[in-house]
Amino acid sequence: MTEFISLYLDESGGRGWPSPWGRNRYRYYVLAGCLLTPDQDKRAHEVLPEILTEFFPSDGGPVELHYGDLINSRNGYEHLEQSDRLRLADRVWDFILKMRPVLMGTVVDKATMRRRYQTPHEPSQYAMRATIERFDKHLKRIGKYGMTIVDTQSFEKEMQQMVHESRKVGIKIGGAQPVITDSNLENVLNSIVCCPSHMSPGVQIADFVAYATFSHFERNKSRRYNQVSSLWRRIGSFSEPSVVPRSQEGD
Repeated sequence: MTEFISLYLDESGGRGWPSPWGRNRYRYYVLAGCLLTPDQDKRAHEVLPEILTEFFPSDGGPVELHYGDLINSRNGYEHLEQSDRLRLADRVWDFILKMRPVLMGTVVDKATMRRRYQTPHEPSQYAMRATIERFDKHLKRIGKYGMTIVDTQSFEKEMQQMVHESRKVGIKIGGAQPVITDSNLENVLNSIVCCPSHMSPGVQIADFVAYATFSHFERNKSRRYNQVSSLWRRIGSFSEPSVVPRSQEGD
């Protein structure tokens, strides 16, 4: 039986453009997450609820692991002491390191994109196109099939249409003059699926990865990003996450 790989993705940083092109306060948009085999997925379903129950043994606590809420002490996590919030975070990151999923994602430098291109792609569309194209290449390279799972419902319709078109003509990647690649996403099955994060430990892990990646690029807070640096997918000289647009002299 061919092993099935699931790519869980979450976003961080906001899709809007920063000043002077818009009102979003962040320069970077991140779409990132993890690739899980069925065994890893099953293990995440077993362990993550146990971690949450350990710190919130009675009803009334958070219904899911959410890294932004945890480190910012909100949405139920404010009931934990700072030392307990740190211990909870350590438990999750230690589990991710022990499980060793492959991490992948795309970081969009929104300010550079607006300076360089007159009519750039919307950041989330650019990031999803680039990430899912690399996921398809990864699946072909290892001889597997897979699917992409996200939490954000607003992704679902537009990205399903993108996958549908890509199967016919290839996926479009690029800036001012997008290139149509030779990838028809043959190994990515079932388009893009939306699953509520509280029902998906894989999406919750993706949330931790995406937020840590955003903190690294936007705020230069890199402890957790560096902690899992060995898990990012690497092919030759390329290493995830992909940062776009690529830097040029004068940027």
